[in-house]
Amino acid sequence: MNNGKPLPNDVTVNFYDHYIPSLKDGEFTLQLSQALTVDTAQTTKDQGNTDIPAQPQPPITQKFIVQGARFSLPPGDVSQVFPAAGSSGSYDEYLPQIVFKRKSLPWERDFILNQSTIPWVALLVFSESELPAPQNAPAGSQQNPNHVTSILLKDLLNPPVGTLGPNITLEDGENQSKTYCNVIDIPIATFNLLLPSIADLPFLAHTRQVNVQNKAAANGQIHDGWYSAVIANRFAVPPAADVAQIGNIVHLVSLEGFQDKLNQNAAPTVSGYDTVRMVSLFSWTYTSQPDPAENFKTLMLNLIQDKPDLQLHLPLPKSAAAKTADDAAQQVKARLKDGYVPLSYKMSSGDQSFAWYRGPLSPVRVTRFLKDAGPGQPQNPTVPLTTSAAMIFEEATGIFDQSYAVAFQTGRSLALASAPFAQNLMNWRIHAHSIVDLLHERITSPVYSEKIKQNGVVNALGNEFATTSSILDLTKLLDTNFVAQAFHQASSLVFYQKVFQKVGQKDRVPLTPIATAQTLPSATTPAQLFTLMQHQRVVALLQHLSGLDNLGTTASALATGATSIKLNTHGTKEVIPKGTGIVLSSPDEKTLMPVVLSSDVPAKSLSIPIEPYAGTPMPVGSVLYVQDPNQDASQIVAWLASTALLHNVPFNNLVAHPSLLPQDSIRFFYLDQNWVDALLDGALSIGLQTGRDVLLHQLMREKLHQKIQGRMAQMRNTLLGLPIHAAPVAPQPSGFLLRSQGVAGWPGLEIKAFTGTQDAPQPMPPLRLELLASDTLFALYPDVPTQITFTEPSEGLVFGSEDAGIEMRYIPGVRQFSPQNIGKVIKNDKGETIYLPADAMKTARRAGANAPFNFAGINGLVKLVEATIQNNVPEQPTLTLTPASFAVQMVRVPEQMKFTPLA
Repeated sequence: MNNGKPLPNDVTVNFYDHYIPSLKDGEFTLQLSQALTVDTAQTTKDQGNTDIPAQPQPPITQKFIVQGARFSLPPGDVSQVFPAAGSSGSYDEYLPQIVFKRKSLPWERDFILNQSTIPWVALLVFSESELPAPQNAPAGSQQNPNHVTSILLKDLLNPPVGTLGPNITLEDGENQSKTYCNVIDIPIATFNLLLPSIADLPFLAHTRQVNVQNKAAANGQIHDGWYSAVIANRFAVPPAADVAQIGNIVHLVSLEGFQDKLNQNAAPTVSGYDTVRMVSLFSWTYTSQPDPAENFKTLMLNLIQDKPDLQLHLPLPKSAAAKTADDAAQQVKARLKDGYVPLSYKMSSGDQSFAWYRGPLSPVRVTRFLKDAGPGQPQNPTVPLTTSAAMIFEEATGIFDQSYAVAFQTGRSLALASAPFAQNLMNWRIHAHSIVDLLHERITSPVYSEKIKQNGVVNALGNEFATTSSILDLTKLLDTNFVAQAFHQASSLVFYQKVFQKVGQKDRVPLTPIATAQTLPSATTPAQLFTLMQHQRVVALLQHLSGLDNLGTTASALATGATSIKLNTHGTKEVIPKGTGIVLSSPDEKTLMPVVLSSDVPAKSLSIPIEPYAGTPMPVGSVLYVQDPNQDASQIVAWLASTALLHNVPFNNLVAHPSLLPQDSIRFFYLDQNWVDALLDGALSIGLQTGRDVLLHQLMREKLHQKIQGRMAQMRNTLLGLPIHAAPVAPQPSGFLLRSQGVAGWPGLEIKAFTGTQDAPQPMPPLRLELLASDTLFALYPDVPTQITFTEPSEGLVFGSEDAGIEMRYIPGVRQFSPQNIGKVIKNDKGETIYLPADAMKTARRAGANAPFNFAGINGLVKLVEATIQNNVPEQPTLTLTPASFAVQMVRVPEQMKFTPLA
């Protein structure tokens, strides 16, 4: 096994022979005893008594049980099955399989003592006629189309006469008179035909680790990528030549209790019974037919079949397609084509009308006009502070466009519904106001004036910031020791001037207070605070202390014991003095570590000397702060970034009409950044009570939105547990909505987006890739993809034969193998793919056309594959396949659909 980290992006799936848990399910007993022994020689030397009896103490025993699946399997443990439950198709060249979300499930119980790699479960495939429905089910039992019977454990352990049951011992807590399980009664001939040999079983189960970077999240979570799979030993049963279709029933059965009934290298030969009763842990049905009615290819093709337009807008009326001179009709046509929907609108006056509405997902590019103009520029007058201000009125038609008003109110509602966000927002504002109040107090107070002037924070006149002052200078004013230092300096100056210099002089002047009532400044006015708050350096300080601006400095990895921090970039133009406290924040901003400078750091330094670092190692990309960032602001940014990705936004706000996204459709869109801006402005509008609150919102808005944009690109990597090095969001994000049974039938669908040219595509990680419903998927990317591919899920890779047979693939142990060609088909000198021919595969079958395969043994599939490779690869030495390498050979090529979405 590897170290448990996610697979790199260029690796799709890894196969492993098995995953054996450290402690298997079952009942265990610990026994502890001790006995004292006397070291006679040492005791005699020490003049001790060697005749002390050393009787062993009675042993102490403790019983414990490791519980897991035994007589039933939680449905949540199953990731997917193939063929899909209830599906119809041509499956006669496929081996049915079941995939579990737990990597160790097939090996969690001991089937044969001291043979831990043999799974305790098997997957059996029946035709409808091979598994008769139960006729005499016990009273109270329930029957279903899978031909199972729900019975008590006592009826499993004590089956009727003529029925063979499992020979198992119940564990503590398993009540045979109260616990139910599902069972199937298999005719003895069918049991002997279908059950694998003990040697076959290891090749019928394996563990898979798949790449989850292109998987959709479900309920905000993504699986860790580790799965286990159990494969049937038989192809799906096809219909007879004169039959249109046939039902297949698949059962995952427990082999526990049948150890002595299975043969080592051959099919079972049980006799003396009519039926065999086995526990069915999971079951499903599907229909096998000559021509597929529904498969991955047909479902994907349905997305584009007879659909000339794949953009997210209502279907245009036929009359709108024709040219007309009617201006109103042309305007309606333009609106519909741009993705708008007419919705009923009740005005505040009580009048009923309709208004245009378009959500954040637009079929056309939208010019961004709610963005701030930039530092030092006038505030954007179109930025709304209320819902009413976000409404757009078309004077020419007298109709409202409520798109951004809905966005603003949606953000406001989401913020009010989140108590943590609302509290953090209030705390952030209070913190910012307190900083401005403190700065004003210390800048205007005569007690601190001399020290402030001495530090160069204000000019000689003391009425404005010096041109050389900096953010670091201002942070000194916030130092808790500043008051004591200023008072000490002022007191020393007064003592020197008023006392020390007058000692021995005749005309001594009485001491006067440092500041009398006559010298106290006048009361602070709101205008003064407004002016101070808008000062460029104060704005920068507020942004910095909020964590919105890290001064452009990111650090390299910091190991325990380090004495310096190497910088990747250094935008700080200040000299940071010795002894200054620095805070390192990890890339996910969840871990903060303080360090102290051991010497002055000159401007544009590429290395910061620190006192020996004793904290937890910090990774590459850690952010360097001069002072602890405001954690309220960090949490605000995280919440807003999630909201900007449209999490928790009601679906009817995204898709306002069912006709925008009908069944079996894919719709591409551009993200309307104005809608997102209005959404965030609405969230930030809660609690705006004073002019200072509004001013702070305006001053912080640009940096806050920039921080949100950066965090948006990080959130999916954080969810996946990957390093945070995502590219920033481009000016035009885009994506698609997919509604199809292909989403529901192929959970874990792998979706990749690419940028660049068709000839040299570059992978583009998604900002968001998530299931909104069982059949609906939402994808958002930082830029416009040049192509998107949909591939059958790797954890659901199916096994079977191509029409020509089984393709041979490179695996470790095959000559000319390399990490680059693993899993690729082997070709001969003529460039032809090497196959194990379909006719040759028949020799591995047991008696009968639709009989199971023997996998192990001289004539088994494993030996046939080994021989095919050895005979067709020049000078190939002896090759021994393991369950994982055999799985690579048996994989059928997954199907893929490619779209070229937006121009």
